[in-house]
Amino acid sequence: MFRPLALVAALAGSISLSSAEINYKFEKGVLVSTDAFSDGSPDADQQSFQLASKIAAPGSKDLMLFLSSEINLVTQTAAKGGNKQGKDTSEALAQLVATLKYCVDCPETSKAICNGGSSDVHEALPGPIVFAARRQTLSVDVNLDCEVPDTDCDVTGYVEVDLKLDTTAAHSFNFIADLAETGTGSTNKPVQVVACFGADASASATDGSAAGRVSLGTTMLIVQEASVSTFNEQ
Repeated sequence: MFRPLALVAALAGSISLSSAEINYKFEKGVLVSTDAFSDGSPDADQQSFQLASKIAAPGSKDLMLFLSSEINLVTQTAAKGGNKQGKDTSEALAQLVATLKYCVDCPETSKAICNGGSSDVHEALPGPIVFAARRQTLSVDVNLDCEVPDTDCDVTGYVEVDLKLDTTAAHSFNFIADLAETGTGSTNKPVQVVACFGADASASATDGSAAGRVSLGTTMLIVQEASVSTFNEQ
């Protein structure tokens, strides 16, 4: 069953991009990857990755942040059902969430900023974004009968269905670091912007098996000065 998306809040405004300064940072290859298997091995702890960029922002400017990543999702589920033994279900989840955080003239490391940091660390708008996610559920329910007159028979054996999906795609989202709103406006002080990624996978099965994997590939973070004015909020 699909659930419709609900619009909870709307924010509108105007953005004037400046050509004064643009900084970018990118990393290539498999930056972080995590696996999960229904047998519990290896442990499916959430994995994290940070990509940081610095820019000197005048106090009258905000920052427009452009984040793009290549993401690979792999989910595999196998369900196994015997005759009249009930439904067997397997489920796998793979997802990656991105949050952009920033602070002005702060000595903290990228990892510390992503883990919360001090009160000088702020989240860029609109906050955490699900960059990619897949929940795959597979069920098997076998219910067979013999239709041979005056004959008793048993249906033996089982039915097993296996489904594997492996997709790779580039994803992007735009963020705003509202320096004036957070009271962090400065004059040519360095602003540290960090893209914080959390990769998570889980898998569960009864008689079958399941596995999930999410991998973060080549990622680019672009930081550009901008003037942001909000004119409507609901």
